[in-house]
Amino acid sequence: MRFTRSVSLAVLVSSFAVAGTLVGCSSASVEDPGAFKEGEVTGPLSADPELAEIEVGADELVADEAGSDAELEAYAWPEASEADEEGVLADDLLDQALLDQAEIGASIPDELPEPPAGLGEETGLEFSSVSLLDKAVIGSARAWWTKDYSCARNPLGASCVCRGSMYNCQFPNNQPGRNRYIPPAAIRALRTVTGKKTRSAIIENVGRWGIENNTMMYDGAGHARGVVSGGCYNFTGGKIVRDDRNHPCVRINFGQLKKMTVEGSNDRKNYVYAFAASAGGKAASGWILAANVIESAFKRYDTPPRSGGNAQFAKTDYVLKAATDYSGCDLANYDSTRCLPDWAQLKIRPRSGANVSEKARDYMLRDGNVVNLAYQTPLLGGAATDTFVALPDALGFERVRSTDSDRRTILRISLFNMNGTVPQRSMTFVYGRVEGRYGWVASAALKKGKTKKVDASCFGQRDGRVCNSAANGAVTCKNQLVVANQACPGGQRCERIEKDAAMTMICR
Repeated sequence: MRFTRSVSLAVLVSSFAVAGTLVGCSSASVEDPGAFKEGEVTGPLSADPELAEIEVGADELVADEAGSDAELEAYAWPEASEADEEGVLADDLLDQALLDQAEIGASIPDELPEPPAGLGEETGLEFSSVSLLDKAVIGSARAWWTKDYSCARNPLGASCVCRGSMYNCQFPNNQPGRNRYIPPAAIRALRTVTGKKTRSAIIENVGRWGIENNTMMYDGAGHARGVVSGGCYNFTGGKIVRDDRNHPCVRINFGQLKKMTVEGSNDRKNYVYAFAASAGGKAASGWILAANVIESAFKRYDTPPRSGGNAQFAKTDYVLKAATDYSGCDLANYDSTRCLPDWAQLKIRPRSGANVSEKARDYMLRDGNVVNLAYQTPLLGGAATDTFVALPDALGFERVRSTDSDRRTILRISLFNMNGTVPQRSMTFVYGRVEGRYGWVASAALKKGKTKKVDASCFGQRDGRVCNSAANGAVTCKNQLVVANQACPGGQRCERIEKDAAMTMICR
């Protein structure tokens, strides 16, 4: 069965019927859609179960990625890179425009200039007015992918657009690939080669910044994720070569700067977002101290997502799903292939092959029990603006209601089989904030409910006793959750020491 999409933008009615036909599944198949076959869908979408589940209002606007299957097949989509030299897959999608160019010219400098003062602040006309780049209308309405707005912050004058919503924007970076902030050595290497595959490999390997040894990585709530490690590389003799520099190197997403207080500190400091690195011996992304980037060419650009401004928030309370929200899974044994529904293994763009991730699961609860807050939806890059450890009922999500046609906060994409071009079902993204930071989250990663105070001391720990995060007592851990507490006497600190070939906790 070939699927045909309506060009009209969908507006929900009280029964959640959609104005037009969209690929999807019946409510009975949401959690277990079964095997997908090319050219088939899981049933007509007379109601959207994902939106019904999170109580989207009857007056809210929903926009779809394309007006037709032909448009989906014809568009030059961004693409994810293959695994880097250390076997790590970067699951965001790089802009292919500059990677395809025969020459990377002088308009892309080796080293970026200093950013203007107050770049991260939301002031001025650009944040209050609509700036449509293309006001032409096809038929009665436009698909969200082809409705373009200018980016709010664009200090480099990059060819940066927001698509479908003023909240859904590319990174305002004119460097090749766009998502990554690339050091001068990588820019110089990119000028010497052609071809997307080679340039993409340079971005992912040579495009890393040196950082101090023993740099700790944190999630967006300040929880420690482990000491960062990662190789440094250069491009010599037409090859990518490991470069031992006696310190780690990491990829850093462009323009993601955050001031926060982390575990073990009382000071608010600036952190930058390290992407697809290694922390505590496992693949991880998160925040590292900006002052620990040791290369002088690094500039602290601050281009966060637009805030909701005066927008209305939904009255429904939401929390991000944790491992325990999936049948038979807990924090200790969570695996996104086993625990998530079958459809989460589908691809988020057509013609996506086996050598890249590009899966729906990348935008849900990830291995390691974390959820990424996306700067933009996958088909615009899908890069992260934050990462949070997802403990049971610990993280609230405030959803911005989708009532302004220029600031839509519900965008829906299609999912595909590997190497496929026929949509198999849809996936919905909603805009809002977690811990005060705005971004996009898959609606399937949310549930209705109120947050509870959760002690994160056991996250990443084996079963047994450990010092708590504040080091003023010990906790007993089971399946990475706290099951018992013991406080130290007043003024004493918990320390972990080796005793009789075993680790024990003492207060002193």
